[in-house]
Amino acid sequence: MSISFFVCLFLLSTIILSSSSIVIISAHPGCTEGTPSFSNSYSGDDPDSPHSSGEILISWTIDCVKATFNVTIRAKATGWVAMAIGDSGSMYPSDITMGWVTVNHDGGDNHNETYQTVTVRDKFATANKAPKDDTQLDPPGTDDILQGSVSGSEIDGVTTISFSRRLVSNDVLYDRSLPPTDVHLLWAFNSGSDDPTEQHTSHGGVLINFYSGRPALQVDIRLMHGLVMLLMWGLLVPQATFIAAYMKAIGHWWYRLHMGIQVIVILGTSLAFFSIVSVMMGGRQFHSVHHLFGLFIFILVLIQGFLGWLANRRWDPSRTKVPLFPDQLHWWLGRTLELSGYINIFLGFNQIGIKQASVYVLMALWVLLTYVVSGALRWFTNPLRAGSAQTYEWLTTQSRTSKTRFIAILFGAPCGLGVNIISICANHVRE
Repeated sequence: MSISFFVCLFLLSTIILSSSSIVIISAHPGCTEGTPSFSNSYSGDDPDSPHSSGEILISWTIDCVKATFNVTIRAKATGWVAMAIGDSGSMYPSDITMGWVTVNHDGGDNHNETYQTVTVRDKFATANKAPKDDTQLDPPGTDDILQGSVSGSEIDGVTTISFSRRLVSNDVLYDRSLPPTDVHLLWAFNSGSDDPTEQHTSHGGVLINFYSGRPALQVDIRLMHGLVMLLMWGLLVPQATFIAAYMKAIGHWWYRLHMGIQVIVILGTSLAFFSIVSVMMGGRQFHSVHHLFGLFIFILVLIQGFLGWLANRRWDPSRTKVPLFPDQLHWWLGRTLELSGYINIFLGFNQIGIKQASVYVLMALWVLLTYVVSGALRWFTNPLRAGSAQTYEWLTTQSRTSKTRFIAILFGAPCGLGVNIISICANHVRE
């Protein structure tokens, strides 16, 4: 090669390196040539917005030149604040950054002076409990918070935490890199405690693209699961039990109604069960009493459906007594499932952190109402009591139109009441 070639190469290199308009873009897939940074924010509730309750604001800048993720969290709280990048909408497994501001009083002559210490920790949640620092896990990870990037303040009840971390983490065990796709952004804070082992007082999350800042359109699977299960086990199961116990006088229609409702219950329960299991994928499943009770109910409801089908197939109008299997077993398993469903509804309320007493009171009143009505009807239709035979005889001799009206009132009125109770509970859940 001639000397002139090397001279030209040297001159070209000098021009490129001296040009201020040329930037080196990170090789991260979310960074594109010509876009050296992305700045966005997400407001769980903007502390400065007059249209919100003022909970939390998370803003960030993705610096493709320095390959850093720079975050600022502002929350109306004097305790710890945290954000997480999760594999799902669940707290674990998730990559958590938690920080707090400690207000220290000057020990000198002027005791009114204060100074603040900002602490930010790189943590990871392995269970539904206080997360540990990455460096304290087994095997240990690394602290990905960049030195010198931490700052913050606590002013007028609002805590602000700022920090930076690598855009592409070296800690493949516990830190999540930011893909140019939708990921789960979770947030939480404690309104008054700096102790990171104390439980949050408020939390939330969103499925969002960190580069565009646009939340994804999504269905709240947990809310859907809860409402479907509330409808199935708080309303339809008691109705099906009621029909089987007290409406045989309407003829074979009692069985059609009972079977139809139970088929809906099995399908609805299966849909809600598998949808919530899909959300829990990747995490530790069936770790709470509510989860285990739900698994127990799901297995038994399939067995109960089979027993009902078998009891109908084996039914003999000439029999003199009801057989223990499958008929009586079907009865008692149904009662067990109805009670278990009620219990798990309350456990579900507690699982998602519902604190409004009105939700528990409304549900307790509905449960009490179903058992009071059931007990009253059992007493009035007792064959040992005079008059019960006349009640059944009156219903049996009514026309189809009268029976239809009777069914509509007896079945529709509790349904209407139950739907209203479920609607009130759902509104409280979303608050």
